[in-house]
Amino acid sequence: MIMEGEELTKDAIEYQKTEINEVKATFPGKVKVISGVGDFTHVVTITPEGQNIHCKFQLTEKYPHTPPVISIQSECMYADLTTSLASHLQKEASNNTLLGLMTSCRQWLLDNDVDVSFKPDTKKEGSKKRSGKNNKSKKAVHKEDDDSFKKKPPMKTAADVIKRIQWDENVNKDDFIVGYMDRIVGLVEKSFSAFTWEDLASVDMFALAIPQHRIQYFKYKTEKVWDKNDRLDNVFGSTGSKITIVDAIKSYEDKIKQQKHVSDNAEGQKIVTVENEKTQETEAAENEENQQKETVENGCEAGIDQTIVDTIPEKDIDTDMASRRQSFRPNYFTAIQLTDQDTVRNLVSIQDAILTRHPKYEPYRIQPNGFHLTLNVLLLDSSRDVDVCVDAMKKVSSDLKDLMLATKPLVFEGVDNFDTCKVIFAKVGFSQEFLSLVDKINQTMNDSGLRVDMKSLKPHVTLFNVSWSTFKSMDWKKENIMLNDYATFKFGSQPVNNVQVCRMGTLPTGHGFYRSIFKLNC
Repeated sequence: MIMEGEELTKDAIEYQKTEINEVKATFPGKVKVISGVGDFTHVVTITPEGQNIHCKFQLTEKYPHTPPVISIQSECMYADLTTSLASHLQKEASNNTLLGLMTSCRQWLLDNDVDVSFKPDTKKEGSKKRSGKNNKSKKAVHKEDDDSFKKKPPMKTAADVIKRIQWDENVNKDDFIVGYMDRIVGLVEKSFSAFTWEDLASVDMFALAIPQHRIQYFKYKTEKVWDKNDRLDNVFGSTGSKITIVDAIKSYEDKIKQQKHVSDNAEGQKIVTVENEKTQETEAAENEENQQKETVENGCEAGIDQTIVDTIPEKDIDTDMASRRQSFRPNYFTAIQLTDQDTVRNLVSIQDAILTRHPKYEPYRIQPNGFHLTLNVLLLDSSRDVDVCVDAMKKVSSDLKDLMLATKPLVFEGVDNFDTCKVIFAKVGFSQEFLSLVDKINQTMNDSGLRVDMKSLKPHVTLFNVSWSTFKSMDWKKENIMLNDYATFKFGSQPVNNVQVCRMGTLPTGHGFYRSIFKLNC
C-alpha cells in the first residue's frame, strides 16, 4: 500500500522528469543529468550554447515543493560573481522552474554587464568592471570596435507591458493573452483580463495572480508582441525593432484582412467550380459540428461516454487562445440534481408513456438518478483549473447558500423538445432569484479565469436525448412525435437545495449521480 508521502514523492519525481525533458528540448545537447547522487534524485547541469558558464541544479525527491540547490561555475567570472549569481537564483528558486531560472540567469548577466560568451583567451573578461583603469588589456580596448561586445539595449519589463495594456486607450486588454510558467503544469496561456494585476501581497488566495518574473510572453490575439526569452519588444520597441504596440496591432489586423480577402476569393472560385455539390468531406465536417453542438448545448444530459470525452485531442499549451475559444469542448457542468421523489416518479411515468408510442427512444432515455437542471457548462484544461474552480466556489459558498434559500422552488409543467424532437424535456418554471443564483455562479467562474459558457440559459430537465449521428442517419424528423398530450402535465417541484460541479461522463448505474468536484447543500 502506498502511503500519502510516497504518492507525493512519486508525483514529484514524475514532474522532475517532465521538467528535465523540457530543459533538454530548450538546450539541445547542452544538458547533463546525473541521477541518484547522494540525497539528490537528479543533478542537472546546463551549459547554454556558446556560453562559458555551467548552471548546476541539484533536485531532491521533494522538488518542486522544495527548491533545488544551485551552484554556478565559469572561467569568465571571479568567485564572488559566481557566488552572487548563485545567491540571486537561489532566492528566486522557490517560485520558478528550471527554465525560468535560466532566464533569470541570463537577465542577471545582462543587468550586471557580465559577458560569458565563449571566446578563447578572454578568461575573466566577464569581470571587467572589477579590473580598474590600470588593468585594461589591449583586447579590451578593441571591444568598442566589435559589435559582439556592445551592450544590448535594456528591454522593457513585463510590468511595463502590463501598465501599457491597462492604461493605453488605443488598445483593448481583452485582445491580449499572457503566456506564463506554472510550477506544476508548465507553460500556460490565459486571457490578460483573467488576472488580478494588483500587488501579490494585497490579493487573496482565490485571485488569479502570478509573479511577473514567471511571464514569458504577451500576445495580441495570436501574435507575440513581447517575448522575454527572444528579447522581442513590439510594445515599446525597446530592443531595437522601433515597433510599438499600435504598429503591431495595425500590422496584425492588415494581415488578417489580407488573409480574409484571399480566402474569400478562393471560396468564390470554389463555389463557381464545384457549384452546390456536397463532398464527403463536407458531410464529415457537418457531423463533427453537430456533435460539438450537442456537447455544448446539452451538457452532460446525453450521458456522454467517458471514453469519448477522454479521446478529445488536447490542445498545445501555446496554441492561440482565439482558436481554443472557437473549439470550446466543455468537460464539466454545473447543475441542480432533482431530489424530490414525487417529481422524479412523475417524470419517469411520462417517459414510460412516450415510449409506449415511440419505443425507439428507449436507448436514449435519461435514467432517474441522472435527472438534473444544467446551469452552465465549462472547460477545465488541467488539475490546476479544477483546483481554481473548487476554491472559487468554496469562497462564495456562503453567498450561494443565501441565494439558494431565497429562491422559490422550481416548478415542472409540460413537455417540449429541441431540434425537432432530438431532445425531449420537461419545462421548468423559475423565479428571478434563480437567475440571480446562476449569474453569481457564472460570474464567479469567469472572474477566476475559467472557460465557462455564459451565453444563454435554457432551463429544462432532459427526458430523452438522441445522438446526432443516430438522429440524422435514421431521419427521425419524418416521424410525427406526439407531445401535445403532455403539454400541461404537472410533474411537481424541486427546492433549490443543491448545486454541483460535475465531470461529464457515464452516469453510474443505480442511484449514484455524476462524479462531482464540488457540491453545496442547504
